[in-house]
Amino acid sequence: MATQKFSNCNEDEIETIARDMAIVAKSGDLITLSGDLGAGKTLFCRAFIRQYLEVKDLEVPSPTYLISIEYSGVCNTSITHMDLYRISDASELDELGLEEALENSVVLMEWPEKAIDALPVDRLEIALAINDEFTRTLTIKSHGQSYQRYLRSAQIGVFLRACCNGRYTRKPMAADASTRDYEFINYDGKTSILMNAPKATDGPPVKNGLPYSQIAHLAEEVKPFISIANLLRSRGFYAPQIYAHDCDKGLVLMEFLGEEGIIQTNNQPIDIRYIESGDLLASIHTQSWTHDDKDKSGPSCFIPPFDQPAMLIEVELLTDWYLVDGEFTPTEKDILDFKQIWAEYASLAQSFRKSIVLRDFHSPNIIWRSEKTGNDRIGLIDFQDAMIGPAAYDLVSLAQDARIIVPPQLESRIIEHYLEKLAASGFDIDDEQFRLEYALMGAQRASKLLGIFVRLHTRDGKSGYRKLIPSIRTYLKKNLQHPVLSGYRSWCERVIDL
Repeated sequence: MATQKFSNCNEDEIETIARDMAIVAKSGDLITLSGDLGAGKTLFCRAFIRQYLEVKDLEVPSPTYLISIEYSGVCNTSITHMDLYRISDASELDELGLEEALENSVVLMEWPEKAIDALPVDRLEIALAINDEFTRTLTIKSHGQSYQRYLRSAQIGVFLRACCNGRYTRKPMAADASTRDYEFINYDGKTSILMNAPKATDGPPVKNGLPYSQIAHLAEEVKPFISIANLLRSRGFYAPQIYAHDCDKGLVLMEFLGEEGIIQTNNQPIDIRYIESGDLLASIHTQSWTHDDKDKSGPSCFIPPFDQPAMLIEVELLTDWYLVDGEFTPTEKDILDFKQIWAEYASLAQSFRKSIVLRDFHSPNIIWRSEKTGNDRIGLIDFQDAMIGPAAYDLVSLAQDARIIVPPQLESRIIEHYLEKLAASGFDIDDEQFRLEYALMGAQRASKLLGIFVRLHTRDGKSGYRKLIPSIRTYLKKNLQHPVLSGYRSWCERVIDL
């Protein structure tokens, strides 16, 4: 059981806490409210219900006499408000339909002590105590791991009240493949973005006594995001401005760069925007970047190398997840051959032309800022896992976009413009060497993505990623046409029928 207490709350603060908690409510949740008459239970429920249903002025009377009132909102949202003050026996919960209500709605229950022994063990308890005529103490207790999201949301509210002068509204953003959550925050007429990224705990050791995250150099806290955002801005690239942060709690309030992207609504690429994104990469790659290259105004952060262990642990996602998906039957020799092939490739890649690698430079993470010019036209939003490694990696991420199919003609134009811009900046790029670097890093990324997309589907229940697998196989097959990758091409033809 986890607990959080708010002392000396006035009515406005109670309503704000209620709204903060409604942000994370889900059907099947049971939230009980206890406290004396006049403590603020119905006040809390009214603010909670209005936020959850997104109806600002919804009439929410006390259910004391009706005992139970159900409200319905958009997108099949439903919430049931119960008041057990007038029941005489816990058995009356069956007549009130508590079990049915919990199947498809959030349940807010006042006076739960009237039937406390009949309630589910897992629930959220809110206690309101009267301090004086104007203030209350509000205590939250979560029973069950799933209810701790309410405590986290309340904690976010404390952070926002401190940096938004107490006035803000919150709206969750659609979830993506990451473990971070994002929200739109509006205050003083301005929209900002909240990153909610509690410090991650290491998973089990997977190789040489180290967890995957350490080997792959994944950021496990928000400090790298803040540091690299400041670094990119100091170099003339448009990462979000950081307005406020609490690194210990994993919270960052940052600039909202807009919602315009580089693809059309029908998932077709907008050619000129892809090309200009490639030009931006050329600008990034003409600068010198080092492992300890950081902006002094933010938290310090070491930028790790995209070294051989990191490349190998990533590409082995193919054997760890994609090959065990039921479609393939690899032998032990197949797995051994795969590791030997990639040990050679990963070693070769350490000699490639290097730059900062943003790691996921593709359509979901590129903001098109049409009112701007130059480098400011491209907004960068995903770079906390940045490394120093082969520059070709990010170009592959763009030109072989994981979320859509980039036509071969557009891919060629992106590469052509990229190389022209490098040449105009005085960089003499050997074409044969570049083609090798592009193909090898493309094969590494595609192999990794095949494993990741199966993992997202199988382990995380994000089934939408499975439909992206055919395009990744197409990219992989194209990259394997390079003669240096003939060994891996033969392996893929034999083992995964590529």
